Amino acid sequence: MTKESFKTILIKYLEGNASPLETAYVEKWYEQVEEMKGFDGQDIDAIGDDIYRRIHEQINPSKNKPVISFKWLYRAAAVLVLVLAVAITYQYFFRSDPGIIADRIVPGTEKALLKLDDGTVIELDSTGAGNVATDGGSEIVKLKDGTIAYNNVATNQDVKFNEVTIPAGGSYKLRLPDGTRVWLNAVSSIRFPTRFTGPERKVVVKGEAYFEVAHNKKQPFIVDIPGRQQISVLGTHFNVNAYEDEATVKTTLMQGSVKVYTLSSGKNVVLKPGQQTVVRAGKSIETLTGIDVEKVMAWKNGYFDFDQTEISEIMRQVSRWYNANIELDPRLKGLTFSGRLPRKENVQKLLKMFEATSTVRYSVAGNQIKIYQKK
Repeated sequence: MTKESFKTILIKYLEGNASPLETAYVEKWYEQVEEMKGFDGQDIDAIGDDIYRRIHEQINPSKNKPVISFKWLYRAAAVLVLVLAVAITYQYFFRSDPGIIADRIVPGTEKALLKLDDGTVIELDSTGAGNVATDGGSEIVKLKDGTIAYNNVATNQDVKFNEVTIPAGGSYKLRLPDGTRVWLNAVSSIRFPTRFTGPERKVVVKGEAYFEVAHNKKQPFIVDIPGRQQISVLGTHFNVNAYEDEATVKTTLMQGSVKVYTLSSGKNVVLKPGQQTVVRAGKSIETLTGIDVEKVMAWKNGYFDFDQTEISEIMRQVSRWYNANIELDPRLKGLTFSGRLPRKENVQKLLKMFEATSTVRYSVAGNQIKIYQKK
């Protein structure tokens, strides 16, 4: 957009004639002004706050305040156009700066797709609270806190199978027909029946999920990781990390007990709270003790929490949560980092945390992040 085009929109905004889209455009650019590099932060704040206050007083004048003259408004518009024109120029001609481009890569939100037995797909994040669907004798409801819950309403109908899938840049929580609560991380899925019948309650999981299993001694709860392992429980709290692009499957117990069966070794391991099984492809199961469960549960509680974590694993987490494509310099293989940061933060803050170690540098272009070895 040219400076003149933007000025035209700004004048319409000042006079109260801008369309909703034009209004959003002006206010979005205003919000970005204070983030621009190369300006004195105090000057920008002073100019911006004054202009923003006076513009809104002109559009919605207070009964107790005099109306601002259009002469002043056009002077203010000229100042704002000048500042914003610099911002626009900076955006379009200096795209390599990660401080600006990284704003396009946003943290994940609560979003998921629900696939019913007949193939119907429902976007759960765009669905309001209340009844979502009815399938296989269960009423599917979205609660006020966003949780998807299954309520059994009929037992004379055939059991159906549903699947909840979380895309990159998302997470979600649901309550299964037996009352078990599940939290799903980005790029994960769970497939389950609309009612649990028979001798066991079985679900199929890909990716990462945290379970708070409803106790039922007569009907064990089974988590199937296709081709890799099964987890059997009666009632407990545990986390399973089984991403297909990870070399291991990790099962961590917080409360109760679970039995982990691995297909590769054919062995069973019973876990106690604070223990973790690590299963590597083609290798036997390994049991670790003294696990910091808070670090394991960091994703569910809204954090990244790294403890001497290999950079390639970190970047896979970043890629899933921010829905970004990441290119990692192979020379960085084996490099580890420690740190903790809220997952709601802009990706730039996370990248700068790594850059501050003076071992790596990064660049961002569009949805692509490149991590280099610092020379």
